[in-house]
Amino acid sequence: MPDDPSKSFNRYTSSFYGYFRNKRRVFYYQEVNQDQWSVKVYDAMNGNEINSFLDDNATLVWNQINFYQEADALDLFGITHPVLQQKITDKNITCLPENWNNNQLIEKMWNIYLSKNVGYAKFQDFFSNLQQTQSAIIELRSLLQTINIDIETISSRQLQAWKQFITAIGCVKIPYKHKLYKVFLFIFYFYYF
Repeated sequence: MPDDPSKSFNRYTSSFYGYFRNKRRVFYYQEVNQDQWSVKVYDAMNGNEINSFLDDNATLVWNQINFYQEADALDLFGITHPVLQQKITDKNITCLPENWNNNQLIEKMWNIYLSKNVGYAKFQDFFSNLQQTQSAIIELRSLLQTINIDIETISSRQLQAWKQFITAIGCVKIPYKHKLYKVFLFIFYFYYF
């Protein structure tokens, strides 16, 4: 886990049902935004807010609440949960063009970034076309068109997944604006041709 979870968990939320000071059943809504950690406590029966707490880290917030003192504050936020930690580890997997021949790694990258948006056969066609590119500069629209994906008709979520994947495999976006079209140019970190 990172040394400073507030940096890694910006705009992070979690919640759970539990009890409050007077043993009243409540709903805890927790949030990390920049360097502020907050917990809002709601009555589980009627949904009314009972109290809210704000501080610089999880421990200070839960010290204010003065309940569940035997538990670790990061555990209460859910940050140390193994499933969340695995998701963070997976999202941090990247590679460089010199690793593109590692089929196991590339398949894992597809699974993390694109499996919900594109089938593996279509992805293999895309990746094969990318590997055959003769330039260090690629244009995402053109590459996607080679596998019959129109950048103008896919959802913003799908487009974001493609951009995250391209970045994770060692490309950097080049700032460029076109008046008529969405153009996304990327350059490889390392020229490998």
